[in-house]
Amino acid sequence: MNLRSLMIGALLTLPGVLSAHSGGGLEPPEEPAQASAQNSQLDIPAKPHLLADGQLYVPKAVQHLLGVRTEVLGATPAATRQIVTGEIVADPNSYGHITAQQSGRLEAPAQGWPLPGAKVEAGETLAYLVPLMTAREQAQRRAALAQVDEDMQISEINVERLKLQAEANGTLENAGNVYYEQALLELNGLKDKYRLESEALNSRVAVRADVAGVLTAANVRAGEVVTESQALFEIADRAHLRVALQTFDSTLATRLRSASLLDENGNLAPQALKLQGQEPLDAQQGWRLLFDAAPSQKVTRTPGEIVTLALELSSAETQPIPSIACVAGASGNAVAWVHVSAERFERRRLSACEFDHSDNAADIFKPGERVVTQAAALLSEYR
Repeated sequence: MNLRSLMIGALLTLPGVLSAHSGGGLEPPEEPAQASAQNSQLDIPAKPHLLADGQLYVPKAVQHLLGVRTEVLGATPAATRQIVTGEIVADPNSYGHITAQQSGRLEAPAQGWPLPGAKVEAGETLAYLVPLMTAREQAQRRAALAQVDEDMQISEINVERLKLQAEANGTLENAGNVYYEQALLELNGLKDKYRLESEALNSRVAVRADVAGVLTAANVRAGEVVTESQALFEIADRAHLRVALQTFDSTLATRLRSASLLDENGNLAPQALKLQGQEPLDAQQGWRLLFDAAPSQKVTRTPGEIVTLALELSSAETQPIPSIACVAGASGNAVAWVHVSAERFERRRLSACEFDHSDNAADIFKPGERVVTQAAALLSEYR
């Protein structure tokens, strides 16, 4: 203990010295009964001591003698509200982009062409695609189909002849009649080939919806000739949509606290948005931020719709953290003090004094608290 501590300890044991210091001059000592009655009436103890709730009571005069200094911990930067414009986009997890499987001519289904805005189910037929073939390709396929038809007729005659021979010899039911079985298998194979060739020449390919949702685009017309991979339909589930926001502020994502949609009247809609990620813009410098609604609050709008968002952003300015006084304990733990009221101090336990104020102060102290920056070791002497 240094000389200053010894002097202060001696001063604290002398009530007359404290009275002289607090009153501004020397006064005759009070009678014990009178002093006790005055202290009882004011309910102010004469010496620093620990209270029942664990806080430390230190009179103002003693704080001055100890040289206690405090500083307000910088408050959290105030949030600023920013109104921006975004766009409703489809969620890739519930979005269907239907293209032509091959070149062909479009035909409407029995119920007619589906219109944008109509609800569709997964697997529903939206159109038919008649494959396109040149005259040469059609002639080749018809010739191949005629050849298969001829082979199939010859195979039928061969099967019938072998069947009559087997019946005459009584060996039709004999499993060892391999000639008859081979002819029968050949006939069945030719029938399947004829069916497939006929479908390829005359049948239509059904264009079906791969997801359930609302039809947002239908780029089709009766008799239209489309090429392979040409976009035909777009389907989006209105219960699973995203909000896209374009920005040129590189710090917007890091400063974002919350985001919400605004209704037509400019009021906050009951749809809180959650930032899912950001991606750079292709055509220009900037970023696109993607938001999803909470699981219980889905965005039920239409892709391409322009919406208004309210963003709560942290201020770009930061306040310095004061140099908090810390007292290391014998067991390795450390203590810091917070000035909770005029004559009360509260102890805060720390794992060590070598902590990063800028990163860990917010986890240990609350913004706006008045922390002790000097004489913390003297406060820790009181038991």
